[in-house]
Amino acid sequence: MKQVYSARNEVDAQLVKGFLDERGIESVVQGAGLGQILGEIPMTPETLPSIWVREEDADRAIDAIAGFKEGAKPASPAADPWTCPKCGESIEPQFTECWNCGTAKPEA
Repeated sequence: MKQVYSARNEVDAQLVKGFLDERGIESVVQGAGLGQILGEIPMTPETLPSIWVREEDADRAIDAIAGFKEGAKPASPAADPWTCPKCGESIEPQFTECWNCGTAKPEA
């Protein structure tokens, strides 16, 4: 077995494990039970949860995890901010009404 990922916490480890499972890469989470006693032991890469796979799956797992982490980055906004036609306030794209005067976002 080879360690391919050191997680921030048990939830992170389980998310990555599920991602690998979906791709047919068998994995094991080690150190997941330590979360309850971490206040008494130092947090180091050795004590944090980690993902382990078979040696022959290691390269594929590392590539999959890299893709998983890339996909986890926040997406850039799909739209630009808009300007309220009534009061001229600049409004973030996710809003459909002006926060200042309540005017509806004009249709494009």
